[in-house]
Amino acid sequence: MKTLLFTAFAVILLSATPVLADNFQLNDWVFNVSGTFYNPAPNPNPLSSEFDASAFNFTTGLGPIQLTLGPGSYSVIGYFDHDIVGLNNGVANETGSVHGIAAAGQSWEIDDPGYGNMPPYVGNLVDNVVAGSLDNQLFDGTYTGPDDVAMALGWAFIVNSGETAHLRFDITSTAAPSGFYLQQTDPGGLDLYFSSSLDITGQTDVPEPGAWILLATVAGLLSLGKLKRTAS
Repeated sequence: MKTLLFTAFAVILLSATPVLADNFQLNDWVFNVSGTFYNPAPNPNPLSSEFDASAFNFTTGLGPIQLTLGPGSYSVIGYFDHDIVGLNNGVANETGSVHGIAAAGQSWEIDDPGYGNMPPYVGNLVDNVVAGSLDNQLFDGTYTGPDDVAMALGWAFIVNSGETAHLRFDITSTAAPSGFYLQQTDPGGLDLYFSSSLDITGQTDVPEPGAWILLATVAGLLSLGKLKRTAS
């Protein structure tokens, strides 16, 4: 049993012993949406109506979770602590890797959750999720594992009036996604791939500088023609 203690600014999570019948076991998950935490038992705060987790498997931790948000300024982090059972070879022998380039406003972290299965190394991922600030590092930047690997992806963005933000968090074991993603690897030959996307719809198109010049020219010609007609 692993226990993550979140203080007044956080939540409490209990990690379960992996179910060896499955290759993948989701121990812990948390969403931090601008300081509001959504998390499982023992003190659950279920996902709100803004989330769609209908295609996500909370036992294996595989599938997509989508989040829809209206106007506002947001910081959103999705945290997942999986155990890859592999060949029943333990949970503290896994490694992580980072692929691609993060998008503007996107943050990430791969680390031991924070309770240190292989002392003296102890990760800070849970602390950073609580603080709402991921450090964009693989472990501490020099340590690469193996260890008890957990992953998190985050976004910081603004949704203006009339706009809607659509966030998607995807975890798959079948194929690496395109673009930027995190990877968790077990020596038994199994991998997890964690990716996320942000799409803001309803945005008002802003004319390019050349378009502004053209509009100003047209407006000037129309005004000049109106003055000539008035003079005549």
